[in-house]
Amino acid sequence: MTTNSATMVHQGPSGVVLGYRRRVSHLFHALLTLFTAGLWALVWLAMAVGRREDRVLLEVDDWGNVWAQSVHSA
Repeated sequence: MTTNSATMVHQGPSGVVLGYRRRVSHLFHALLTLFTAGLWALVWLAMAVGRREDRVLLEVDDWGNVWAQSVHSA
């Protein structure tokens, strides 16, 4: 969890839900801000503030197999 910046959102009897924050390419946005004379800075700010989180449910069955399933956040 620490190497890929995942956080544990929920732990229950059926499994664990991990949350992954989407990364923002700051170099890409900085270059676009320079090329558009600062206009792209609004988009960059919106991307940095409104980062979404992808959630994955990890379940272990009776045989020890781990199953990953995408979960929609509320």
